[in-house]
Amino acid sequence: MCRLDRGLRGLTRKGQPLTAVGKVQRIDSLRGFFCDLIDWEWIALRFDEPPP
Repeated sequence: MCRLDRGLRGLTRKGQPLTAVGKVQRIDSLRGFFCDLIDWEWIALRFDEPPP
């Protein structure tokens, strides 16, 4: 979604807590961003090993 597509929605709830749907959308956007970074090989997929 482009910044311009949001219209006034972002301004009408400025300062208000995110709704559950809003939180899911933000997390999903970040997930897609990091998946793209991994696909483009800009970052490596790593899992930290638990400490001994």
